[in-house]
Amino acid sequence: NQEKVFITKADKGGATLILDYEDTVNAIVREVSDTDKYDRLPGSVPAKMEHTTKAVRKVVLEQEELENVSSKDKTMITGLNSDNNMKHNPEYRAVPPKIWPLFKVHKLSQQQIEEKKLPPQRFINAQKFGPLYRLGQWSS
Repeated sequence: NQEKVFITKADKGGATLILDYEDTVNAIVREVSDTDKYDRLPGSVPAKMEHTTKAVRKVVLEQEELENVSSKDKTMITGLNSDNNMKHNPEYRAVPPKIWPLFKVHKLSQQQIEEKKLPPQRFINAQKFGPLYRLGQWSS
């Protein structure tokens, strides 16, 4: 009978945490289900990302036609090559955002640590290579 664990780094101090997997997943689900903090978006996130990607491509292609954007810039922003075909590099494919907890072990007392209490957490979300990621890179 093998116990499932969640291994992660603490928010501060560089400690490595080994936490009960089910407790951790339940904490994450509770957090993202809190309607005071988060709104559930209607529809499919991948479909919305695809819609945004197509809109960005359309505008960039129009700007390339007007010679406001170079072919090199078009490729950097959209992943389209000189023939307007998608490059096969995976970093040009939009990836849905991720959320993960950073545990605040420094907020626990020694007694709470010994009792193996799940530390409070703050959630981080990130979206690298989303539909607007390369446009942001290009514009900065």
